[in-house]
Amino acid sequence: MKTTIIAVITLVLAVAAYWFAATPESAPHPVDPEQASHSSSTQENAPAVPPVADWTSELVNEFQIQAMAAVTNTLGQPEFTDRIEKRPDFVSPAEWLILSSIAQQHDNPHAELTRMINFLRFSKLMEIWESGDDMGTLQRSALAEQLLLNIPNRVENGDLGLSQAQQLQATLINDLTTDSDLRRQRLSEENARIGVTFEIN
Repeated sequence: MKTTIIAVITLVLAVAAYWFAATPESAPHPVDPEQASHSSSTQENAPAVPPVADWTSELVNEFQIQAMAAVTNTLGQPEFTDRIEKRPDFVSPAEWLILSSIAQQHDNPHAELTRMINFLRFSKLMEIWESGDDMGTLQRSALAEQLLLNIPNRVENGDLGLSQAQQLQATLINDLTTDSDLRRQRLSEENARIGVTFEIN
């Protein structure tokens, strides 16, 4: 079963609540805390993340805020295709810990971790785009273009169904331009990228 962004967030909150209610001796460690807390940052000089046993609900919330803020720095960058050894900045320590644990349950853990992290990035960018009516036009357009670029990968990996992808493509394109002819042309081009073709009248 595919892991959705809602499931990840729910799992982060549920596991965090369990951790904070547990004693240090009984708190679970799904993956090596040292790997998830210290050696996983993509920035060599990034501050060390406290050990899992020292996390609080406030700290986990701060992790999430920082990770969400970092995702816009990935605009214009391709998705991950290789094995991910270290935590990207847009993935919070809590998300990394949980996704790494989930990935270990699959036949190909590294491929599944890559898929989930790419989908997490896509979902966070989508969330920012959906809530960013007051952002600058250039940034909003850049977000829409990034999402359109990545939709075919989401369909190929089973994260989005065809009808859902088409609806999202139409929504993004309608936001990018008010010209009806350009909309139809762009929609035809984007649909073709997910294997759907139609004639433009």
